[in-house]
Amino acid sequence: MVGFAGAHNGAGNAFLVLGREDTTPGETPPLLPFDRLGRFGDSPETGEQDDGILRLVGAPGDNAGYALDGGGDIDGDGIPDIIIGAPSELTASGTFLSDGRVYVLSGSAAAQSEGPTSGPDLLIGTSGADRIDALAGNDTVRGLDGADTLIGAEGDDIIFGGDTAADLRDVIYGGEGNDSIDGGYGNDELRGDAGNDTVTGGSGVDTILGGTGDDVLTGQTWSDVILGGAGADFINGGFGHDRVNGGADADRFYHLGVEGHGSDWIQDFSDAEGDLLVFGGGGASVDDFQVNFTETAGAGAAGVEEAFVIYRPTGQILWALVDGAAQTDIMLSVGGTEYDLLA
Repeated sequence: MVGFAGAHNGAGNAFLVLGREDTTPGETPPLLPFDRLGRFGDSPETGEQDDGILRLVGAPGDNAGYALDGGGDIDGDGIPDIIIGAPSELTASGTFLSDGRVYVLSGSAAAQSEGPTSGPDLLIGTSGADRIDALAGNDTVRGLDGADTLIGAEGDDIIFGGDTAADLRDVIYGGEGNDSIDGGYGNDELRGDAGNDTVTGGSGVDTILGGTGDDVLTGQTWSDVILGGAGADFINGGFGHDRVNGGADADRFYHLGVEGHGSDWIQDFSDAEGDLLVFGGGGASVDDFQVNFTETAGAGAAGVEEAFVIYRPTGQILWALVDGAAQTDIMLSVGGTEYDLLA
């Protein structure tokens, strides 16, 4: 393996890392880093290799490293590695050495070996199907690829499903606390549960349930199902034709006003609860909107028409309000000002 590792000495000098892929398990790979000015010895000594950490030892005056940097995938396992340079070292006996050290911290495709605790944890899954229960504490959970079940439990957690196309359907529970959840790829089921949560579906046909609390829920791509639950929620279906139910309390339903955001169906719009439509496009006035009424079979109560909110400049239906004809008012926010579309 030959890898260009970038500048790791703080002086702008780029390093080259040379290795060999035919090492046997337990063998220290013969990595040889040096900069373009040749300030690493001809043959640095490879020290002991702890779990995922390879130490390379220079000679006095080599000044082997000055900084921390990402070295790319040095060991070829598909997981990015980190190089830490230290131009000097203070030994346990108090001796100051100028040999310099370069530490290569190799990532791992395996899940974190230590189990979750009641404190703040960093828990990382594998490329397969994982089940991670973070327990209490403000935790960060990364499921990576595969069909994962990730549980935040108590605390303000940050949970990522997976950020490559190899990520499949994840089921994520935020639990109690103000959580931040990103499903990533796959057709995910994302539950904020209790607390004021921020939930993003990512790429896929997702089902998002806010639970209790004042949540910010975003479908992002494709056609999503978003259920706000109790609390004053902000719901943005994103791209695609989304199906939305705000739940109890005063909810805000956002539309960017572009064609790609599709037409969002709102099942429970209620002026009595203080629900509000929010137009995110620029340069619009209330005169740019109109409401048409017609009944859609099977959409809501028989004999009650749906209300279709149309943006006149493009002719696009932004929102379809199920049983919207039963509303006394349909409030719309444009540029921060609220208007009644039925006035």
